[in-house]
Amino acid sequence: MQSIKKILLVFLCLLSISVMAATGPVDVLQSTSNNIVSSLAKLKQQGKLQTNYIVHLVHRDLIPLVDAEQMAMAVVGRQYWNSATPAEKKAFIKEFQTLVINTYAAAFASYNNDQVKVYPLRTTPNEFANVKSIIIRPNGNKIAVNYDMSKSNAGWKVTDFSIENISLINNYRAQFKPVLRQQGFVGLIKRLAAKNRQS
Repeated sequence: MQSIKKILLVFLCLLSISVMAATGPVDVLQSTSNNIVSSLAKLKQQGKLQTNYIVHLVHRDLIPLVDAEQMAMAVVGRQYWNSATPAEKKAFIKEFQTLVINTYAAAFASYNNDQVKVYPLRTTPNEFANVKSIIIRPNGNKIAVNYDMSKSNAGWKVTDFSIENISLINNYRAQFKPVLRQQGFVGLIKRLAAKNRQS
């Protein structure tokens, strides 16, 4: 759980929406990182780095940049995803997104003036790209972060990211796997819904 929160903190320090104003994946991440860092700094200065403000920020700036359906399918696997009904898929995306937002909000509250550098790509991307970046902490420590992105009609979207070779998708997949085996896809939805109600 701590590794997931660490990953989420890094991700949240980087991302907000500016997809329409940018063309390539590096442009998207650099532009969004500037926006989100600015918003976080302002909230911190105003003493508003609290859950309700953070949740609003995540909904407004982060969620539109994420390919929620692709990430949802990836964490449960194609077998369970393809056998689920449209209503079940919709319900899972909703609960999974809420779970991520709640976890984001908790990690986001510990933001401490982190800075971001996004590296340029060595080749021109077509439909997929892996973008590398670093987070520079106030104490000078640097954290390497990689983003998997895909191009859609709405622009470049994040489909996964990793820090210290730990993938967000793989982390949640490991958590969900035993639940899926024991309770099935619907059971996982109910488990997530119950967890979200407690948050």
